[in-house]
Amino acid sequence: MSGIAPLVLSRDDIESLGVTMPEVLAIVEDTYRLDHEGAVQTPTKIGVSADRQDSFYHIMTAWLGGRREVGMKWVSYYPGLEAERGSPDATAVIALNDPDTGAPVAIMEGMWITNLRTAACGLAAARRLLP
Repeated sequence: MSGIAPLVLSRDDIESLGVTMPEVLAIVEDTYRLDHEGAVQTPTKIGVSADRQDSFYHIMTAWLGGRREVGMKWVSYYPGLEAERGSPDATAVIALNDPDTGAPVAIMEGMWITNLRTAACGLAAARRLLP
Protein backbone atom coordinates (compact mmCIF):
# COMPACT_ATOMS: atom_id res chain seq x y z
CA MET A 1 0.00 0.00 0.00
CA SER A 2 1.39 3.39 -0.94
CA GLY A 3 0.48 6.90 0.05
CA ILE A 4 1.15 9.45 2.69
CA ALA A 5 0.55 8.53 6.31
CA PRO A 6 -1.96 10.78 8.06
CA LEU A 7 -0.71 13.35 10.52
CA VAL A 8 -1.31 12.14 14.09
CA LEU A 9 -1.92 14.87 16.69
CA SER A 10 -2.06 14.41 20.45
CA ARG A 11 -3.91 16.73 22.80
CA ASP A 12 -0.59 18.42 23.60
CA ASP A 13 0.03 18.96 19.87
CA ILE A 14 -3.38 20.57 19.46
CA GLU A 15 -3.08 22.75 22.56
CA SER A 16 0.38 23.92 21.44
CA LEU A 17 -1.19 25.52 18.36
CA GLY A 18 -2.56 28.29 20.59
CA VAL A 19 -6.05 28.30 19.07
CA THR A 20 -8.17 30.90 20.86
CA MET A 21 -11.85 30.92 21.76
CA PRO A 22 -12.53 33.89 19.40
CA GLU A 23 -11.04 31.81 16.55
CA VAL A 24 -13.17 28.79 17.43
CA LEU A 25 -16.26 30.99 17.79
CA ALA A 26 -15.66 32.45 14.31
CA ILE A 27 -15.41 28.92 12.85
CA VAL A 28 -18.57 27.78 14.65
CA GLU A 29 -20.54 30.83 13.50
CA ASP A 30 -19.31 30.35 9.92
CA THR A 31 -20.31 26.69 10.08
CA TYR A 32 -23.81 27.64 11.27
CA ARG A 33 -24.00 30.06 8.32
CA LEU A 34 -22.94 27.34 5.89
CA ASP A 35 -25.51 24.99 7.41
CA HIS A 36 -28.23 27.64 6.95
CA GLU A 37 -27.18 27.87 3.28
CA GLY A 38 -27.50 24.09 2.88
CA ALA A 39 -23.76 23.50 2.43
CA VAL A 40 -23.33 21.25 5.49
CA GLN A 41 -24.22 17.58 5.86
CA THR A 42 -24.36 16.16 9.38
CA PRO A 43 -26.29 12.91 9.36
CA THR A 44 -27.75 11.55 12.56
CA LYS A 45 -25.07 10.05 14.75
CA ILE A 46 -25.02 6.32 15.11
CA GLY A 47 -23.85 4.41 18.11
CA VAL A 48 -23.68 1.32 20.17
CA SER A 49 -23.84 0.66 23.89
CA ALA A 50 -21.14 -1.20 25.73
CA ASP A 51 -21.87 -3.63 28.51
CA ARG A 52 -21.40 -0.87 31.09
CA GLN A 53 -24.49 0.96 32.36
CA ASP A 54 -25.22 4.23 30.50
CA SER A 55 -22.08 3.94 28.36
CA PHE A 56 -21.96 4.45 24.62
CA TYR A 57 -19.85 4.78 21.50
CA HIS A 58 -21.03 7.31 18.91
CA ILE A 59 -19.75 8.20 15.49
CA MET A 60 -20.54 11.57 13.94
CA THR A 61 -19.67 12.49 10.37
CA ALA A 62 -19.75 15.86 8.65
CA TRP A 63 -19.23 17.43 5.24
CA LEU A 64 -18.73 21.20 5.06
CA GLY A 65 -19.27 21.92 1.39
CA GLY A 66 -18.57 25.61 1.70
CA ARG A 67 -15.07 24.84 3.00
CA ARG A 68 -14.63 21.42 1.36
CA GLU A 69 -13.87 19.71 4.66
CA VAL A 70 -14.90 16.19 5.60
CA GLY A 71 -14.33 14.13 8.68
CA MET A 72 -15.72 12.19 11.59
CA LYS A 73 -15.55 11.97 15.35
CA TRP A 74 -15.61 8.70 17.29
CA VAL A 75 -16.52 9.30 20.92
CA SER A 76 -16.92 6.99 23.90
CA TYR A 77 -18.54 7.72 27.23
CA TYR A 78 -18.17 5.60 30.35
CA PRO A 79 -19.77 7.52 33.24
CA GLY A 80 -18.00 7.10 36.55
CA LEU A 81 -14.77 5.81 35.05
CA GLU A 82 -12.76 8.79 36.27
CA ALA A 83 -13.88 8.26 39.86
CA GLU A 84 -13.27 4.49 39.63
CA ARG A 85 -9.99 4.33 37.73
CA GLY A 86 -8.74 7.85 37.23
CA SER A 87 -9.38 7.55 33.50
CA PRO A 88 -11.48 10.10 31.61
CA ASP A 89 -15.22 9.40 31.41
CA ALA A 90 -15.25 10.53 27.78
CA THR A 91 -12.69 10.09 25.00
CA ALA A 92 -12.78 11.05 21.35
CA VAL A 93 -10.78 10.77 18.15
CA ILE A 94 -11.30 13.01 15.13
CA ALA A 95 -10.31 11.92 11.63
CA LEU A 96 -10.13 14.34 8.71
CA ASN A 97 -10.04 13.21 5.09
CA ASP A 98 -8.92 14.73 1.80
CA PRO A 99 -12.15 15.76 0.03
CA ASP A 100 -10.67 14.94 -3.40
CA THR A 101 -9.33 11.46 -2.68
CA GLY A 102 -11.02 10.35 0.54
CA ALA A 103 -7.64 9.53 2.06
CA PRO A 104 -7.22 10.25 5.77
CA VAL A 105 -4.99 13.30 6.30
CA ALA A 106 -5.17 13.74 10.09
CA ILE A 107 -6.12 11.72 13.14
CA MET A 108 -6.27 13.63 16.38
CA GLU A 109 -7.33 13.56 19.99
CA GLY A 110 -10.86 14.91 20.04
CA MET A 111 -11.97 15.90 23.54
CA TRP A 112 -10.09 19.21 23.68
CA ILE A 113 -11.67 20.25 20.38
CA THR A 114 -15.07 18.92 21.47
CA ASN A 115 -15.01 20.90 24.70
CA LEU A 116 -13.96 24.14 23.01
CA ARG A 117 -16.50 23.70 20.20
CA THR A 118 -19.30 22.98 22.67
CA ALA A 119 -18.52 26.17 24.59
CA ALA A 120 -18.34 28.14 21.33
CA CYS A 121 -21.78 26.82 20.30
CA GLY A 122 -23.23 28.19 23.54
CA LEU A 123 -21.51 31.53 22.98
CA ALA A 124 -22.79 31.72 19.40
CA ALA A 125 -26.35 31.05 20.57
CA ALA A 126 -26.08 33.63 23.34
CA ARG A 127 -24.79 36.26 20.86
CA ARG A 128 -27.82 35.66 18.64
CA LEU A 129 -30.49 35.26 21.30
CA LEU A 130 -29.62 37.70 24.06
CA PRO A 131 -30.58 41.37 23.64
